[in-house]
Amino acid sequence: MLRHRTQVGEPLDELLESFIGKATGTSFVLAFSGFFALPLLTALHLNLPRRRRFDDVGYAVSIVGTGLFGAAAFVQDAVLVHLDRPAQQDLLRGSPRLALLIGVATFILGAVLFGASLIRSGRYPRIPS
Repeated sequence: MLRHRTQVGEPLDELLESFIGKATGTSFVLAFSGFFALPLLTALHLNLPRRRRFDDVGYAVSIVGTGLFGAAAFVQDAVLVHLDRPAQQDLLRGSPRLALLIGVATFILGAVLFGASLIRSGRYPRIPS
């Protein structure tokens, strides 16, 4: 069932969790990381020299996908981290799993479209130096 994790792990487990983002403090910071990308995407889009329809579509899909990614990261790092493994698996069956997969597909499609838009604009380097 839904049980809150209250067991204190061994020191090595706690040290490992602090690096992989499952400790409460780092999970709180990681939970909001997806939302910090939204202003960056907007700045990149507004900095394009000539905006075409393809650029606008790529930007829109990227914003929606990044928002969905941010929401999924928040749920994973601020909510699910406090539940034990069987409770997490119960919550991620059915509709929530489908919603996460749709969010992942939207994020990937948005990243590809917006990345192609940035490369086509010629404003940003094709190969990072």
